[in-house]
Amino acid sequence: MRKLKTSIFGYPIYTVTTTYHYRKVGVPTVFEELLMSLAAEFPQLKQKSIGQIAKVLKLEPTFIRHTLSTMKDIGMINLDDTENLEELAIANLTLTDTGKQFYQSKKVPGRRRTAITEFYFNPVSQKYDKLNKASKIDISFEQSLFSIDETLLPTLSRNEVESQQWFDSDVALEDNGITHYIEQENFQSVPVTLSLDDNFHLQLDSS
Repeated sequence: MRKLKTSIFGYPIYTVTTTYHYRKVGVPTVFEELLMSLAAEFPQLKQKSIGQIAKVLKLEPTFIRHTLSTMKDIGMINLDDTENLEELAIANLTLTDTGKQFYQSKKVPGRRRTAITEFYFNPVSQKYDKLNKASKIDISFEQSLFSIDETLLPTLSRNEVESQQWFDSDVALEDNGITHYIEQENFQSVPVTLSLDDNFHLQLDSS
């Protein structure tokens, strides 16, 4: 095999800035545990108001309102009004599917957190890839020849979650908690060698 020439080919590779929205899952507070229990159990109390229950248990209404507001914000309960506890019947306090899941596991999600990571989407392999950037490219291909299938990105990004430094067993991604911003600002470089074999046939090698 006689090597004739090695050229550096370049094709567009996309920078995908990925934003993850997640929460750390922890043990519920006394107030969270109480409100989840009232929503999921105790049918005999459904006609009572949360304000009445708070008075019987001598609970501070401010803490109850704050807990209701937080649980609503993180998607655990269905509730329109979190302020008027005297008018808020327990029958109107219901858990969402997410709330039911956390109630069964005796866990609750904490405050919302954000992490941003950059990946490189290779339009040839249709996967995230490492960037091979050469100081010089001999032959480059136009971006229009290498489109990006954006429908693949959520799955690809989700598959990378466990490799992130912020991830641990207490992390829960939000529903639709992954967003992407796409740029084409780099070229993936591939060295291609042109050789002549013993039968004088041209061979291309990109390994």
